[in-house]
Amino acid sequence: MTARRDRRTHGPITRSLWRAQFRGAFSLVELVIVIVVIGIVAAIAVPRLTRGATQAGAAALRSDLATLNRAVELYRAEHEGRAPTATHIGLQLTNYSNAAGNALSATADPGNGIVFGPYLREIPAIQIGPNKGATRFAAVPGDDIAWLYTGNGATILPNLFDDSMAVPDSVIDQLNTTRDELEAAIETGDLNAVLRN
Repeated sequence: MTARRDRRTHGPITRSLWRAQFRGAFSLVELVIVIVVIGIVAAIAVPRLTRGATQAGAAALRSDLATLNRAVELYRAEHEGRAPTATHIGLQLTNYSNAAGNALSATADPGNGIVFGPYLREIPAIQIGPNKGATRFAAVPGDDIAWLYTGNGATILPNLFDDSMAVPDSVIDQLNTTRDELEAAIETGDLNAVLRN
């Protein structure tokens, strides 16, 4: 006959190990504390993440505008002060051209003087507004137009307008500005102050 041993009767060390091994769940107080801590962390993190995403659109717009305007300046420097034309700016910035800017090619052709450029690999898509994702240029706002350019070396502006020729409130919120400030900046062609916010 073998005697059955009771685990609980073999001293304080064995009893505490047995309790630790067979302790099955967290107490209600422990669970509530964890949930409260997670809630506090979420309350701090979520607004910061959404604000960062909102500011990312304005930062991308600022960067794309600087890139486009820099490309126009490089074009002017290589083409004896002539700016890209309003009708062909996309092609003129992304292809090789001759000194007059009127012969365009995807590859350089030194024999025909087509050696200038390209100044961009591709036209960047606009990141905010009703035409988000568009890459086309035009002199006036319209559907699927990303960038506004009138030629003669004018500053490139983003097309932030909707079908009714107004800037949507969502764009104003993304730029963290007021309607009056944005409209004044568009009129003067200087969006730098608005995009710095």
